[in-house]
Order: sequence, then C-alpha cells, then structure tokens
Amino acid sequence: MTTDENGHWYRQHIVCDFCGGQTRGWMDKERNAVVCDACGGELRPLDWDNIRQERSQNTLLRLQRKSLEMKKKHLKQLQKEVEYLENILTATSSPK
Repeated sequence: MTTDENGHWYRQHIVCDFCGGQTRGWMDKERNAVVCDACGGELRPLDWDNIRQERSQNTLLRLQRKSLEMKKKHLKQLQKEVEYLENILTATSSPK
C-alpha cells in the first residue's frame, strides 16, 4: 500500500487505538511505521503484509507438522492392530 497525493496512508479516517481520534495516518520512515496524525501513536508497521505472510506460513507449517505427527501416531496404532490380528490368525488357523 502507498500513500495518496496528500501523504495519507488510509483512504478514509480510522479511529486511533491510542488517542481515539480520527486519523488517516502518515508514514514515519524513521520508525518504519504508519502513525496517527494527532498523537503520533504507531498504527501499523510498513512491512505489515510481510509480517502477516510470515505468520501465516509459520502457522501453516506448524499445522502440517502436527498433522504429520498425528498420521505417524495413527500409523503406529494401525501397525499394532495388524500385528495383533495376525497373531490371532496364526493362533486360530488349523494345520492341514
């Protein structure tokens, strides 16, 4: 996202979380942030989209790892059941 012709970050006014005032924000490149016009409170970092994307990727990787661990656990349980059933079949099979 970029600023408009007047240097505002947002197209419409938003409510500042710090002072409660209406602001369209402006970029403070020294702080790498969009700040409130009234109080100077940081509204959001300039690299917000990168941060959000990184968090989403980390969450997805964590869920994939968890899913893989659950599948491995389920596979171990199935292997134990197969072994148990094979033991039953060997014990009950009649010799010919």
